Amino acid sequence: MYLMVFGFDKRKKSSDCFDKGLEAKNEGNYQVSLLYFDEAISLVHKNVDAWNSKGNVLAIQGNYEEALMCCDEAIRLRPKMEDEWGNKERAWNYKAESLACLERYEEALDCFDEVIKINPKNYVAMKNQGLTCSTLERYEEALMCYDAAIRLNPDDLTFSGYKGFVLSKLQRYEEALMCYDAAIRLNPEDKMSLYNKAQDLNILKRYEEALMCYKILLDIESDDVDTSEIQKKIDVIKIELSSVTSSMTNEKVEKTQKVNEALDILKIRLAKGEISLEEFNELKDVL
Repeated sequence: MYLMVFGFDKRKKSSDCFDKGLEAKNEGNYQVSLLYFDEAISLVHKNVDAWNSKGNVLAIQGNYEEALMCCDEAIRLRPKMEDEWGNKERAWNYKAESLACLERYEEALDCFDEVIKINPKNYVAMKNQGLTCSTLERYEEALMCYDAAIRLNPDDLTFSGYKGFVLSKLQRYEEALMCYDAAIRLNPEDKMSLYNKAQDLNILKRYEEALMCYKILLDIESDDVDTSEIQKKIDVIKIELSSVTSSMTNEKVEKTQKVNEALDILKIRLAKGEISLEEFNELKDVL
């Protein structure tokens, strides 16, 4: 009886420590939260919540290798596929994110696969899988991941910018532009989508629309926007527009000259009586 009460008391204390750690984590007091999670684990080693949360905090701090060890321990403690409380799913997900941060992308993809096996409706994992495939320049696979995530959650337009980027890489520019527009409707200051949209419009030689996107970017106050680079692109487009306008003007002048030459010939033929006035007017209308 004493052992049962003692065991229950340890579990209760471990749970209390975990709750305090979670509270500290949510407040951004990461070092304090780690102390509580360590205490929770020392009381009950099988406290998977504590292992998961400790791994998550370590990853937030950039200690990815240590985070991986915590994730592996959480997975080891939940070897079966059944995951009623989501502990195993979270462990695989945290592990995948840490591996991606360490640029171990192939391993990260395998972990995201495990997450989706446990929860086939985890569209966030599918989005992250798409991002990882995109980093590896496996754009067709990335597109399939994004489409799968969108099918599960069509109302979440945050995927649109990522999907647009992949479509741009696949040179499907018109489709990409529709994705960027959806992302910009959701967030008019979506810098990535505005920039990529401008790039695609430039490729399609829709210079005035591209210019508008770049100007919007310049108006956004953000350290992420390289104003000097954007200004250079604006200057290049202005030169291109000037060249196009000049070319169109030259073509118009050349066409007018040809029409006038043809009209002079018709006038000479009319004067010589080679054509009637009625024929002259008909031919002039054609010009």
